[in-house]
Amino acid sequence: SIEAVFKSWGNKRAVDYRKLYKIPDDLGTAVSVQTMVFGNKGNTSATGVAFSRDAATGENIQYGDYLVNAQGEDVVAGIRVTQSLTNMKNEMPELAEQLFGILITLEKHYKDMCDTEFTIE
Repeated sequence: SIEAVFKSWGNKRAVDYRKLYKIPDDLGTAVSVQTMVFGNKGNTSATGVAFSRDAATGENIQYGDYLVNAQGEDVVAGIRVTQSLTNMKNEMPELAEQLFGILITLEKHYKDMCDTEFTIE
């Protein structure tokens, strides 16, 4: 799989895309390998999208949506009605606290608002 990603850098579609958007051919690409996490393993699992602050107002509050017992595609595809992250504080208080702490850490590190997709198994 890793080799396939690196080889894709030179395929016609990728070359045409770089040409269209004036992206240099010598930049290369990267591969991230991580453990698969499943958010659909029951009512103690979840997945969602979280912002380190309110994207509409810039207010310094964590903001986003999540679903219990779901995979990421369920959140972004609009197949199910999501819940606000504020509900997570009541449903999964320890996990919400950990997630919000991570969002604060990310924003401090990157010195900007962060948009994060997460899964809890």
